[in-house]
Amino acid sequence: MRGTIVLLAAMAAMVVGYAGAALAAEVHELEPNDTFANAQNIDASFSLHEDPNITDSTTVPHATIHGTGNYTFDYYRFTVPEAGVNKISVFDMDQDPAQFQNNLRLYNSNGVLIAYSDDSTSSGFYPYNDPGSAWTLDSYLKYEFTEAGTYYIKVSEFNAGPASPDNPVPPTTHYKLNVSIPNHEVIDNIAPRVTSTFPHNGSLDVLKTANVTATFSEPVHNVNTNTFKLDRKVVTHKGTTYEPVAATVTTLDNETTAMLEPTLDLLPRGDYRATLTSRVTDTVGNALSAHHTWTFKVSK
Repeated sequence: MRGTIVLLAAMAAMVVGYAGAALAAEVHELEPNDTFANAQNIDASFSLHEDPNITDSTTVPHATIHGTGNYTFDYYRFTVPEAGVNKISVFDMDQDPAQFQNNLRLYNSNGVLIAYSDDSTSSGFYPYNDPGSAWTLDSYLKYEFTEAGTYYIKVSEFNAGPASPDNPVPPTTHYKLNVSIPNHEVIDNIAPRVTSTFPHNGSLDVLKTANVTATFSEPVHNVNTNTFKLDRKVVTHKGTTYEPVAATVTTLDNETTAMLEPTLDLLPRGDYRATLTSRVTDTVGNALSAHHTWTFKVSK
């Protein structure tokens, strides 16, 4: 019976684990970044974390910038490590809901304009292929660099008037800019997350033969009986204490699921607390941001 519970819990964790795959790290705009001289460097923010709004997110390094308008232009600086055929970089503005008609302008290290886009169709791109944008006037730019080096991408507001090709980003507006650069250095500074647990937090009818599982946003290391614990709540006239439950701990599903199997069946009507400590890390050493604790109650 316990083996059946193990299998069912693992299968459930596999499904939830895929849906909860980690997104790319968020890069928040840092002011001032309104000129080439003080352009914000985003080189340390590229990742290969899965993002459903970015094409080829798990194979092409990408950074996601969250910007806010304050009636200035926004400049971002990045490095292109390799140039040439079949190394297409993508710059994709996403707004949902739509807030302003935006421009993307791409410059080389000397500040010379080399490409631009004022909406998703100006680059021969049709918006129904862009899962992250709900507006046809969000800019989308593809570019094949001919030389490696430093480049700049500028965010502005489109202006159809002949006197000015673009305007500063309007105040209080918000946007998301995805930058995908082939072969860019990836620096993983994203902490793993617990995306689901079994039993769920607060469950009141857990079987006494159940195992405890947790699913993570990415493969994890250092999961053992010291970092994944189960305790039973004990209430006496002297107060409330927690007694450790003897168990074994293993990982499944390419180390994205941790399973704690109690040595003995859980006590009927027992109250239990499961804990994952912040010593659990991903494969490069990023730790859980805090202890993750949840509770449940065993049925009669």
